[in-house]
Amino acid sequence: MNFKKYLNESPVFGFTNYDELINSEMIPLSEPLMKRLGYYFEDTVAYHATQLKSLPGLVKSQNTRKHLSCFTKGDYRITSLPSKPEIIVSLKGDEVISAPDDIYSFVDSSKRRWILIKQDHPKGKKLRFMIKGIVDTIKQEIDPENKRKFLKAYLVRLEQFLNQNYKMLNDYLQELKKYNKGYNEVILTRWEIQGVYSLKKDLEVQGVCQKLNVPYYGHLDSGDISKL
Repeated sequence: MNFKKYLNESPVFGFTNYDELINSEMIPLSEPLMKRLGYYFEDTVAYHATQLKSLPGLVKSQNTRKHLSCFTKGDYRITSLPSKPEIIVSLKGDEVISAPDDIYSFVDSSKRRWILIKQDHPKGKKLRFMIKGIVDTIKQEIDPENKRKFLKAYLVRLEQFLNQNYKMLNDYLQELKKYNKGYNEVILTRWEIQGVYSLKKDLEVQGVCQKLNVPYYGHLDSGDISKL
């Protein structure tokens, strides 16, 4: 697991809420760590529900290391999306991590994805306690107002902790499998767009797909991807 790429960026490493970092138990999503845990799979087909205006950005981000939250089963209408989707995009890429429930991940202002360890799961409580101990120890050594120095120390020590206790994270991820809400979350990287389904009954989606040279798969009556 290598955090060096995180240590030479903006003064607060892209966080939109620095206080949220130092008061919450979060870990950056690392591909090397996920491979070590056996969660990394190539050529996974998944779906991403979003608005039509986001499609050009998805096209531009193909075959990059950018992470994208997707799902492979269930109905987009029962997921916690921030806005009503207009399209469902079929993608094929490398699966970094997945769980039959929300992973509770978020993207900071530098487009880096983090996992929030949920405290309502027994394994999560233990992991959060250990990570909180790291933060509390650093607070005794470094003034949290010195944000760059504090975050650098946090990332370095978190790397050391996860390298020594990666099985603890694995236990937590396995525990998530017990809480199936009827849909799942899959994080893809290095993905390519296979095609686009429209959730709108008009020709706008088809026109945008033609302009972007993306296959248009037609209108989807149901949000349940199992019917695809």
